[in-house]
Amino acid sequence: MTEPEASPSALAVLRAVARGAGSLAPVHAALGTVLDTVEPGLAVARVPRLPPHRLRGPGVVPVLGDLVLSAAITSSLAAGLRISTLTLHTAMLGPLPEAGEPLVARAELVAPAAGTAVSRGEVHAADGRPVAQVGARCAVLPSGGGGALFHDPVDPDLFAALGPDLCAAATLANSAGGVQGGVLAAVVGHRIAEALDAPDSVACDHDVTFVRGIPADGAPMSVDVEVRHGGRRLFAADARLHDAGGHVAVLASAAGWLDPRGESGDRAR
Repeated sequence: MTEPEASPSALAVLRAVARGAGSLAPVHAALGTVLDTVEPGLAVARVPRLPPHRLRGPGVVPVLGDLVLSAAITSSLAAGLRISTLTLHTAMLGPLPEAGEPLVARAELVAPAAGTAVSRGEVHAADGRPVAQVGARCAVLPSGGGGALFHDPVDPDLFAALGPDLCAAATLANSAGGVQGGVLAAVVGHRIAEALDAPDSVACDHDVTFVRGIPADGAPMSVDVEVRHGGRRLFAADARLHDAGGHVAVLASAAGWLDPRGESGDRAR
């Protein structure tokens, strides 16, 4: 009797991606994300050409950040384990590069895997200008298999797939078929920035907790935002993202600071 072939380790899959064998998820195939470096506890990746900036706030930063933060953890896991992101933190330090320019991210494992694992990283422009600091805590769970890679074509305007009504488009999926956590973080960041009318250059911290996954099946999503404070220098808001059935999928909060040396733009108060 032929023995079943063992599933590849997470590190082996990541190294295959780094060799150009495919993408880890449909969203990264659509973004054209390149995994440049992966070693146990370390990952470096980039988006060679940013899509149009359809989303305000952190935009594509948490999408790329979620990849390297997750890869820094999964690259160190023993066989038979996987992760699920619990929380994602994004501290914006400066504006995104222009559409069509590269964005680079690097992450490292901070706390080795037990019940959970923690990673941290930075996102920067091609010239080294800091764009954001990112961090994540992930649950470590038994693996149900996987290891398949994706070869979808690059989408030059990826976030257009969300539509004005926030549809959970298939092109935004992670490897398990749900909307990628970084995309969900970008969506709530966008809606918070809209509610506050915050300028894109503002220094802002975004904290996201993932309550449940959302299938990337084209169904609508919705976001409720509550502005907690909207002063001239400090603003803060909370948000909840709901799936098509009205269930809370993401809890988020954001706080931002305007430069006291000069106005960065008008906002709702």
